[in-house]
Amino acid sequence: MEYTVKKTHPCEREIAILIGEEFICSAKNEYYDEIAKEVVVPGYRKGKAPREVLETQFADKAKEAVIRQLISVALKKISEAENFKIIAYPKVNDMQYSDTELKLKIEVELDPEFILGNYKGIKAKRPAFEIKDEEVSETIEKIRETFASFIPVSREARMNDYLIADYQVEIEGKPNEEHKDEWIFLHEHHILGDFSQKLIGIKADEDRKFSVTLGIDHPNQELRGKQAQFSIKVKEVKEKSMPEVNDEFAKLAGEYKDLEVLKQAVREDIKRKKEQEQEGAVEHEILNYLIQNNVFDVSRGVVERHLDKLVHDAINRMVQRGFTKEQAEKEHANLVKEFHDEAEKQVRLSFILDKIAQKENVQINQQDLNERFDRMARQYHAPIDKIKEHFQKEENFESLIEQIINEKVFKLIKDNAEITNA
Repeated sequence: MEYTVKKTHPCEREIAILIGEEFICSAKNEYYDEIAKEVVVPGYRKGKAPREVLETQFADKAKEAVIRQLISVALKKISEAENFKIIAYPKVNDMQYSDTELKLKIEVELDPEFILGNYKGIKAKRPAFEIKDEEVSETIEKIRETFASFIPVSREARMNDYLIADYQVEIEGKPNEEHKDEWIFLHEHHILGDFSQKLIGIKADEDRKFSVTLGIDHPNQELRGKQAQFSIKVKEVKEKSMPEVNDEFAKLAGEYKDLEVLKQAVREDIKRKKEQEQEGAVEHEILNYLIQNNVFDVSRGVVERHLDKLVHDAINRMVQRGFTKEQAEKEHANLVKEFHDEAEKQVRLSFILDKIAQKENVQINQQDLNERFDRMARQYHAPIDKIKEHFQKEENFESLIEQIINEKVFKLIKDNAEITNA
């Protein structure tokens, strides 16, 4: 076997490989010897089919298997000789194969090489916080909203009323959307500009047609600035009614003894959330320190794959928030730009945590897995057997292992950090 290595990037190599007849014959013999024991060929007892018969029936499969085997063995030998750590499935180019020669070029991505910076004694500040009375009041108002009722009224619609209506939308004269029994909230800051104002005064069983200019914050970029014509038939006008904030409301909200007990519970909940945000700020500062003090290159491919995942997740979140799949997909290019730096940052951080895990010999055991399965079963209200079944897939299990190890590593870093209160 002969090979040459060309450096195309600090973490990428192009390897030209030439494998001769001796290795090809050996791999072929190994393949046919193996399948001869198992395959059943009509007219022959199991394991007794002649080699020439096997070669006739399994030539294509043999070729695929032999090439895979030769590439695998070649890369193992080259990586050992060159001290490479290949981190992704190689990309094969310009392959030429015959019974006497296999010639090809392979692109590989390598584990980045860097000297691990300091990760113990990192200084971080825990930001202070306070709980304001207005925050408690705002939270109680949100709870109050959940107990709101909507009462039909016969009067004309006012701002902050709700309409139940059928409507059609045309964009510059072309049909675009049609909705039935849609709830419409009339408010000052509608995403469609003065849409709500144009419905003030309408009553049940009335029709109205009007146009609005779609603003620059419309979710569909292609529609921004265009004229939308609405044809609306109102079926009901509803007024929102909310309970008074008193002791009875406290009992309704969660069987609290009185309003003061409810307020105290709300205050405690706000405190817990602020403490979580406080710890999040500390962790963010520690992570930024690790990234800024461990500067190194990573392969473009690993960043692109992680970027694809971030964009895919963002598009799914948009769909969950009410965007159509088509609308969300149109934001793909913007999302790529938005998440590129974050993708590289997260990839670099994963290599840093992995190196620390190796240095500190951080490992997981069955108890760690059982605790995670139990936590996820409670979180998702699912049987623990279903959770375990999900992680029987190799890629899911590897991802879980990486996640648990990273959490252990970060706990080690945080436990050894010098954290002071701001």
